[in-house]
Amino acid sequence: MTTHALPHPAAIAPIRFRAGALFQFTIEHFLLLPIGGLIALVWANTRPESYFTLSHTLAFTVNEIGMALFFALITQEVVEEVMPGGALHTWRRWMLPMVVAVGGTLGSAFVYLAYVDVKYEAVLAPGWPVAGTVDLAFAYFLVKAIFRRLSSGGTPRFRSCCCWRSSPMPSACWSSHRGLRSSRSVPAAPRSWRSRSAWRSS
Repeated sequence: MTTHALPHPAAIAPIRFRAGALFQFTIEHFLLLPIGGLIALVWANTRPESYFTLSHTLAFTVNEIGMALFFALITQEVVEEVMPGGALHTWRRWMLPMVVAVGGTLGSAFVYLAYVDVKYEAVLAPGWPVAGTVDLAFAYFLVKAIFRRLSSGGTPRFRSCCCWRSSPMPSACWSSHRGLRSSRSVPAAPRSWRSRSAWRSS
């Protein structure tokens, strides 16, 4: 017997809810990048012809547009942190992250070139900047996932954590953090409380 009945919306709603919740979980925990990297790794080693065909097709879009937007985002983060009130405002705070960034870039390039030399793949040597770029992308999303910014207005957790790790003295970090908090509007104390405080101080 043939039926032309359509599926009830109540039966489809749980599926849509689960798919939406799964997608939201993936976005909130920054899982698109590692999942995409894993898919690309498996794809390149199992079906290399179709993988390289797609990569050459999307080369301009990814390299000239996508990477430009990504580095613009990184530049925005750096500029915000080195501005007055940021976690890396003084040179004592940005010196260590600068050394770590340069060391990470040079280290990844050295490892890549050493691997290319051992495997006798000299034709791949010009691709050494890719190693540093991939590390930067994964490190950025990893830090964003660990030190998630506050949903409400206020000092981000990421800045506070960077401040405590990069500041040579915790007191300097606390003073900068206190300065950021004091810049917000604080409601005035009740008149009765102020009069009592003045009476006690006198």
